[in-house]
Amino acid sequence: MQQWHSAVLSVLLICAAVAPVAGAPSADASLAEDDCAFPIEATDASGETVRIAEEPERVVTLNPSAAQIMWEIGAEDSVVGVTKHAMNLDGAEDRTNISTDGETINPEVVADLEPDLVLAPSSQMVSDELVELLREVGLTVYHYPSASSIDDVREHTLLTGQLVGECEGAEETVEEMDRELAVAEAALEGRDRPDVLYVFFGFTAGENTFIHEIIEAAGGTNLAAEVGISEYQKVNDEMVATEDPEWIVRNSNSPENTDSEADDGTTAVRDNQTIVVNINNLNRPGQRIVYAIAELAE
Repeated sequence: MQQWHSAVLSVLLICAAVAPVAGAPSADASLAEDDCAFPIEATDASGETVRIAEEPERVVTLNPSAAQIMWEIGAEDSVVGVTKHAMNLDGAEDRTNISTDGETINPEVVADLEPDLVLAPSSQMVSDELVELLREVGLTVYHYPSASSIDDVREHTLLTGQLVGECEGAEETVEEMDRELAVAEAALEGRDRPDVLYVFFGFTAGENTFIHEIIEAAGGTNLAAEVGISEYQKVNDEMVATEDPEWIVRNSNSPENTDSEADDGTTAVRDNQTIVVNINNLNRPGQRIVYAIAELAE
């Protein structure tokens, strides 16, 4: 995957006829030595001051984005439990599946794993009630705020490194991400920005979402944001027909365009300009969003 990604970025650079861009300053992704020492205290999204006495040896991730970050920063060996949606990660099948048959998490399975730390990014699966329930049985839970930007992805990655004792891996991951974003930005400089609409299960992503920033970083204009949509909202046929996207982006869990007249009448459908991106790279706020950006930019 990494070799493919680097190849795509190389193609972008050649097509744009620009020189390679140096990486972002390392200070942007640096952590002070004291930040990476235990014990550590950090206030989470619920207002709770979470104290971690020593480097955790057993970690459970309640969301695939947290699992993805753990793998990217080199801390996957400490992960003992993941949701079924993180099973795409190498070796994840050897961890305990904490999901129910539906789209929820089994708190009893989480507790039985006796984790030193539970990483809980905000999502539909991870409610405030679930976090409190796990705390009531004595577990240490860090509840992340929702990620609504690429900056949030950086911050969550660095924070995760602090929480699990893998600061160096977290810094390297963010620095690599910034280098690749800079390459894509340089390759797209001066190029036209086509109108893009992202659609999944009838919804779209507007402003205040990291997906909006993915589209913009890949060289597109996010039509949902242009019409005033914020966060995630339903798409209607009138909006699709009126705005006429040049490109439609879908994810691998919702890959098909509808058969509606609105979709059929768009430039995107007429010119066969629909692209399906792996949901693991597009819908999860982790370092692998750079793969989605590279694929869309190409």
